Amino acid sequence: MPCVPLVTRDPSAETLAERPLSASGHEAVSARSTDAAIRSLFKVRIHAAVVDSAVGEQLLREFCSRIRSGNDNYPIALLTAARASRL
Repeated sequence: MPCVPLVTRDPSAETLAERPLSASGHEAVSARSTDAAIRSLFKVRIHAAVVDSAVGEQLLREFCSRIRSGNDNYPIALLTAARASRL
């Protein structure tokens, strides 16, 4: 099953993101921090990533940089709050 790291500290955002991933045949690998998500990269082969912008701009940039540093090019979906202005 294709794996997708899901990085969020918000349980409701996790639930909302897991449903469509599961319905489309993906396994969401939940992580509460970008460090935990990066460690999961060594355990599974990923196909994309979903990251909540609430983890913070610096951690978000580091995680995306780490994902994109490999030879593969993965899509990264960014979850933002409706009231978020920009990163």
